Amino acid sequence: MRQFRVRHRTRFSLLTPSGLVARAALGILVFMVLHVIGFRVYTTTLSGTSPTGEQVAYIDMLKTVAYVLSYLFSTMVAPILLIAAAVLAVFHKKFTTCEQPSEERDAPPMEGAAES
Repeated sequence: MRQFRVRHRTRFSLLTPSGLVARAALGILVFMVLHVIGFRVYTTTLSGTSPTGEQVAYIDMLKTVAYVLSYLFSTMVAPILLIAAAVLAVFHKKFTTCEQPSEERDAPPMEGAAES
């Protein structure tokens, strides 16, 4: 009987450009979903009022916190992550060099090769 292993192919390292972009996109996606669902209405609980006019319920406060945190993430943290990803990609491309394997680099020159 064969055993199958499931690999996580969508796993991103935290400090790579793709990882930073993935986390920024995830945060923006969460904010968009909460906004479409209608959590924006519950931000009135910040001032102590309820969208329905009744007493503020505990679940309304949780919805407010979720919406406000996702809003702050998508407007303040996500742009920083995207800028950091761009800078990291540029530095990675500029400062990484292709080195020859150590065997080729340490090998003596071939006979008859012109030396400069």
